[in-house]
Amino acid sequence: IRGSVIDAKGANIGGTRVTATNARGVVLTTRSNAEGVFVFDGLEPGESYSVSALSEDLVYRSVEVTLAKHSVDVILIPR
Repeated sequence: IRGSVIDAKGANIGGTRVTATNARGVVLTTRSNAEGVFVFDGLEPGESYSVSALSEDLVYRSVEVTLAKHSVDVILIPR
């Protein structure tokens, strides 16, 4: 899963904590880089994940994704 964290105006938000949780409850965590980009590598195709982000002053919607053979692009925007 690869994605971007942005604010309501479309600006990239770096340093945001991003989580991906699968159906078995396994939680993976990473942070977005300075350009707002995050990556979860090595995930199994066919698995479903709930991807969400939390920053100091913004709460983001969760995005539900199911992995295919290729990567999935996700854009996380505030609620």
